[in-house]
Amino acid sequence: MPRCGYCKRQLPTTKGVQVHVQISPRCRHQWERQLARVAQAIASAQNIAAVAVVAAASSTANSGHDDTAHNLEGSSHLAEVDVDDPMDGGRPSQQARVEDVPDDEEDARRYVECYPGVVATIIREDNTLFEKWCAMRAEAGVDEWAPFKDEEEWELFRWLIKHVGQTKIDEFLKLSIIRRNCGLSADSKYKFFQQIDDLPTGAPWHCDTISVQGDRKGEDGNFMHEQLELWRRDPVECVEELIGNPTFDGNIAYGPERVYTEEAATIRRYDEMWTGDWWWNMQGKLPEGATIAPVILASDATKLTNFGGDKKAWPVYLSIGNISKSVRRQPSQRATVLVGYIPVSKLECFHDSTRSLAGYRLFHHSMSLILKSLREPGLNGKEMTCADRGVRKVHPIVAAYVADYPEQCLVCCCKENSCPRCTAPPLQRGEQLHCDPRDVESTKDALHEHQNGNDSLRFTSEQLRPVYEPFWANLPHCDIFSSIMPDILHQLHKGVFKDHLLSWCTSIVGTDEMDRRFRAMTNFPGLRHFRNGISHVSQWTGKEHKEMQRIFVALLAGAVPTEVLEVARALVDFIYYAQLQSHDDTTLTHLQSALDTFHRHKDVFIRLGIREHFNIPKIHALLHYVEAIRSRGSCDGYNTELPERLHIELAKNAYRASNHRDYMEQMVTWLARQEAVDLHATYIAWFQGLRAEETADELEEPDEEPDEEEPDEDVAPPLLPDGDEIESGNTYSIAKHCPLPNLSLRCLLTDHSATEFLPALTEFVRTELPHCELRPNHMDRYDVYKNIWVSYPGDPHGDVPEHTDRIRAVAAKAGRGRKQATAAYFDTAFIVDPDVPFDGVGDYLASSSSSTWRERGLRLDNNTATFFSKGGVLFFALLFAALSTMAEIPALFIQRPIVQRHSRAAMYHPFVESLALTLVDIPITILTLVLFTIILYFLAGLQEDAGKFFIFLLFVFAMTITMKGWFRALAALFASAAPAQAAAGVSVLILTLYTGYTIPQPSMIGALRWITYINCARCGLPRTVPRVFSTCLNHGGARMRHAGCTGQQLMSRGIAT
Repeated sequence: MPRCGYCKRQLPTTKGVQVHVQISPRCRHQWERQLARVAQAIASAQNIAAVAVVAAASSTANSGHDDTAHNLEGSSHLAEVDVDDPMDGGRPSQQARVEDVPDDEEDARRYVECYPGVVATIIREDNTLFEKWCAMRAEAGVDEWAPFKDEEEWELFRWLIKHVGQTKIDEFLKLSIIRRNCGLSADSKYKFFQQIDDLPTGAPWHCDTISVQGDRKGEDGNFMHEQLELWRRDPVECVEELIGNPTFDGNIAYGPERVYTEEAATIRRYDEMWTGDWWWNMQGKLPEGATIAPVILASDATKLTNFGGDKKAWPVYLSIGNISKSVRRQPSQRATVLVGYIPVSKLECFHDSTRSLAGYRLFHHSMSLILKSLREPGLNGKEMTCADRGVRKVHPIVAAYVADYPEQCLVCCCKENSCPRCTAPPLQRGEQLHCDPRDVESTKDALHEHQNGNDSLRFTSEQLRPVYEPFWANLPHCDIFSSIMPDILHQLHKGVFKDHLLSWCTSIVGTDEMDRRFRAMTNFPGLRHFRNGISHVSQWTGKEHKEMQRIFVALLAGAVPTEVLEVARALVDFIYYAQLQSHDDTTLTHLQSALDTFHRHKDVFIRLGIREHFNIPKIHALLHYVEAIRSRGSCDGYNTELPERLHIELAKNAYRASNHRDYMEQMVTWLARQEAVDLHATYIAWFQGLRAEETADELEEPDEEPDEEEPDEDVAPPLLPDGDEIESGNTYSIAKHCPLPNLSLRCLLTDHSATEFLPALTEFVRTELPHCELRPNHMDRYDVYKNIWVSYPGDPHGDVPEHTDRIRAVAAKAGRGRKQATAAYFDTAFIVDPDVPFDGVGDYLASSSSSTWRERGLRLDNNTATFFSKGGVLFFALLFAALSTMAEIPALFIQRPIVQRHSRAAMYHPFVESLALTLVDIPITILTLVLFTIILYFLAGLQEDAGKFFIFLLFVFAMTITMKGWFRALAALFASAAPAQAAAGVSVLILTLYTGYTIPQPSMIGALRWITYINCARCGLPRTVPRVFSTCLNHGGARMRHAGCTGQQLMSRGIAT
């Protein structure tokens, strides 16, 4: 469905997009800005010696694409440029096009090379299905709501059929208030469903009866039989409906392309199916002008009951690769349709030893009946009316099959200990071996020989099952083995990550430790907090797997050996690369590199006793990802998440709507009615868009057509970029209504700990608003917001137009009544300073939601706003000296047995050993502290004065020697290390709190203030601060006397007293 190139809103038609841009102020403003940029690009085109970006900057842009040839200075040929205007709803063209993108988004450019031959020839033009319906209704004299009375009745009946069962519908229609006031055309469920059945629907359903003769004999002595029902639809009719749906116009491609990321055409890009090699190669095998409709099949058995019963359904889905994968992945777009239900039976007429093989043969026989109509049009083509009204000869060819691993083996007629794509030996699947791919003709020959009683070597080596009539044997141009696509959900998320990597790492770390690490993760927007760990999660889905992968590598840091961490990182990298919506040669190289890293280090699990081998099918399947992406596009277009999602609407909900007896026929009837309602809703949306087009045409004035120059046919056109992206920058948004208005500065300091807010805001106003005479002060009031949302362009390899991050600044909230207390959330955001060239190492602006600060290197500014921070540097130096000496306790306990043996042997007294240790320690301590204090003192920008520095060094040295003696005394007082370390920890806590920096002395509890008199850190800090900040105490410091005053505080709080 076309969408606006500015706001990404989807509209029914291209003309509707144009009308939307005209009436939407925001989109029209962006369109005018784009025209201004285009005009500027045209004006400077004379200085460009390559391909110019050309666009029509007139009102004719509203009427479609204009091909304009421009002779550029310095160019020896004419380049025919087709500009894709965002107003056209994203309609792709067979011509090469150019994107208007920011300079930092070069990866988003798409340089398209079209197929050199004749592709998708339009035989004639014809009305689409919706246009035929429109003509029929006009001839019959009914409006678009028929067979319903009006729009209100249609909306009511649509809601009833979607959300209410038959019995409740009948009760609703028979309510007296509904009959008396609504005047509906149906007063019972029978008339209601008669109207629903009058709606046009898609391909009809057929029921085939399959008679299965088993190898078990019944009580009558004859072989047992079983009658099964196969419900199916014609896949050719489904393909014709999909390719001719006018709502998909603009999201359908009819020919293959090679897409590059740069004009030199050296780096390929792979995303949609038509950008892969399969379509390009297959086009050469068909007649000129042929149109390929790559058929994408998916099948998966699912349970219909949740708690009891054994009812199952086996739906088969169909889509075509012509439709963009972003549309196919949306169930609401109905770009993937249900074509059949494979019979589900326990096959009790067979013995246990043959039942599995009988199930294989039943599946292939059923699929042959479903797909038999694809044979003739696959060979010779069939004329179909496409979404753009062009009639083309379409060849529907099975190109991809989406299924989980057991069903992949079922489709390929191989055993489940082998690879469905290649001939890798079962016992060597754990190695990085690139074996020959399976061949369709060779497999058919091996099956034929085995059927004739000849056991061929290929039949045994390739682990084939004796299914002599596979459904793909007679499908034209079908290579079923290369059509097996990677399965991100079951192979990567559930298989490689959960069943293997997570299990291996849990065996190393331990279940309790793994749970503890998951619980310890900080709550952060976008990351799930597993508050109870992961061992108690009873039901896993792909969502949980993805949320765990985001933090898994970080959780393992420090808990597993380095080589295990390397393996985990490689597999998680592989999973993330495989999920990209768009690949190029560079990302595929990274994907392969991650797999190579895994295979280089995977033996660590064998050495640790976790694994004995890696002959795992899902591990082996990783070898085929790069090949599959190059062949048929990115993996997200073939993910089994879509069939799993379709099970809900096309199987489970249909079963719930039945009476659970002979439910398959009732399911088909219910689905046909749902499809008819959806199709009618789509038609109404299309018709209303068509009516908007006619209104717009009446309002438009005719413009003169510009003269078009014919391009030089002797010169090949250059490779040009393609796309419709527009320039978009970062946007920021906050709540419409302020949640915390008019807060005082005191609240910011106490609740949000924004101690540097006022000086930072003052500096901002002074530098950014130099003409503003007002300056923030303590009396001002501020509106405080809890969240800010930052949006920026999405990954060029993804299909999401923008990405949004939420930054929180939420103060703690006390409990009240039944409501529990909530913790504070202060997120940190790192923002690149736009005034400083950013090279990944340079300066940056770090902005916190609780405080904002600007750093130039690590030096603190020379003003009173940094005095508290400089006091923190001094406090840190003394505290570091204290904490680093705690290592004395375990060292002494390790040495104690040796000292005791020497003492018992009368070799020397323990006092002598202690004295020697102290004497040896002094020079080492001096050297260490000199290096530490020089780096810290001058890096923080403290006073560059020799006397003050050596005073600072003296107090740090004295603090260190004192604390060494204290911890050695504690070690001597206790018999074991545990109580000594506990006492040391308590003493360090007391030392930290009662120094005067963390808790100012006036705020200390009076009964505990005596601790400050025996606290050695308390003795050192007040004597260091006056000498470093001598100006603040009027000691005449020459340099600091000229420090700027910010008006908030003149001295570090807590030390001033």
